Amino acid sequence: MGVREPLAHQLASPHSLAAIERILTDPAVEADNVVLEITETALAADVDGGVSSLNALKRLGVRLAIDDFGTGFSSLSTLASLPVDVLKIDRAFVSGASGSPSVPMLEGILGLAGKLSLAVIAEGIEEPAQLDLLRTLGCFTGQGYLLARPAPAATIEALLASGGLLEVTQPATA
Repeated sequence: MGVREPLAHQLASPHSLAAIERILTDPAVEADNVVLEITETALAADVDGGVSSLNALKRLGVRLAIDDFGTGFSSLSTLASLPVDVLKIDRAFVSGASGSPSVPMLEGILGLAGKLSLAVIAEGIEEPAQLDLLRTLGCFTGQGYLLARPAPAATIEALLASGGLLEVTQPATA
């Protein structure tokens, strides 16, 4: 088992940045439509180096998301200083430990994101009631099996070509 490089080294690696720059040279790719996700736990393990790397990525014009928000150990003051655009609420808050959403935590995360002008994506939406609650709380972007299941690239391309919108009236089928 190899030693994992700190997040800052992975992101700041000339190979990683060069690969992202190459992708962004494609005229079909608009940098502000590219969102790179970094887990909160990985970021918390190397905050100082991670911020520097995130700033380098932001200079390329990409958007940055903190994935699994609420499960790591970053402080609120650190969050406020990060050059991120999106918080992805971990599924644990959507489904809750008892199977029901953690409403106070969802309200807190959504309020914090609003104050920091961050977009929010709720993860793990599997039940219509979860989707309804998130909409009621003001979260209108999400992912989960209720909305769409993992699919081959061709299926996703067809979805995007059709406008990429799904009207959810019942759970998706496998």
